[in-house]
Amino acid sequence: MKIKILFLICLLFTGCYNYSELSDFAIITGAGIDYKDKMYELSLMVANTKNSSSSEKEGNSKTSIISGKGKTITEALLDIESKSSKEIYLGHIGVLIINENVPIYNVMDTFFRNPESLKKYYIILSKDATSKDVLKTLSPLDNFPSQNIITNIKNSNKTIGYVPEVIASEFLYNVINNDVDAILPSITIEGKVSNSDNIKDLDKSSSDTYLKLSNIAIFKNYKLVGYATKSESKGINILNNNINNLVIKIKYKDCYVVTKLDNIKTKVTNKIKISSIGSINETNCKIDLTDEKVIKNINKKANKEVHKLVNKAIKKSNETNSKFIKIKNINDYKIYVDININTKGSLQNTIKEIINEKN
Repeated sequence: MKIKILFLICLLFTGCYNYSELSDFAIITGAGIDYKDKMYELSLMVANTKNSSSSEKEGNSKTSIISGKGKTITEALLDIESKSSKEIYLGHIGVLIINENVPIYNVMDTFFRNPESLKKYYIILSKDATSKDVLKTLSPLDNFPSQNIITNIKNSNKTIGYVPEVIASEFLYNVINNDVDAILPSITIEGKVSNSDNIKDLDKSSSDTYLKLSNIAIFKNYKLVGYATKSESKGINILNNNINNLVIKIKYKDCYVVTKLDNIKTKVTNKIKISSIGSINETNCKIDLTDEKVIKNINKKANKEVHKLVNKAIKKSNETNSKFIKIKNINDYKIYVDININTKGSLQNTIKEIINEKN
């Protein structure tokens, strides 16, 4: 009998005491932080869950941006909450855009402490543009445009080679770690930027206004110390094993040969060894690709090109006095620009192989 009574009591007192409807929340998919005149501006991209089907039919944006200002980031967030009829929820944030003028330490000390955030979102630095404008430019591109920039970063890392993928937890670790300095990908806006805060303007799409991923931003402790060039950025990613594929252009006689390097791996023992498998993608002049001597010469030039990229990265580390290369005792290699790098670039899928397959 006592057991039955206890069972009934358990049924009465169990349940979701803190249950809330999805419509009660403003679900944040992207955020941007700007800093001007000693004031922070926090911009949040909100997924518009209300009437999403009708919004899609009418061509209305399925996201909106709401901003707040304050002397601290927390104050800016409270300013947003005072304007919103829904509870701000940061648990689904996909990307955090930080303007290059924002003190990074303050972002770490407030935004990263939020218990709702999983610290798995991507971080990117807005260059020559406010993060709010970046979010505005994103909005017309997709139903959930914050995901668009994440996809862009992933795809660019696989192809162009100078865009690293950096998530919040990794960035936080590198900033507070004395052994390695942090780096971030950067993004800028090409074309005319609208200064309007009207959400209806987000529905307008302009083909000559778009976002462009740019070079690596380099930090020393908590401060931005500069940007790497495209070549330096590629070298940084190669040394840090942050790249798998890379397309390089090689000068060959009076023309160019484009080669794609795959499965790039960097190993450090008593020397830095970089290995890869490559293929010829394009030639803009007449070259006999069935000649083994030609292929060997192209392979040699590919090795030299990768060697140059790595050396430029090490030189940049020297110039900025920043330890963004994740190799211990890298200073030993910095002293000698011609460090021992063995680069393998076996160029496959040549015309000769195609001919052999047909025969």
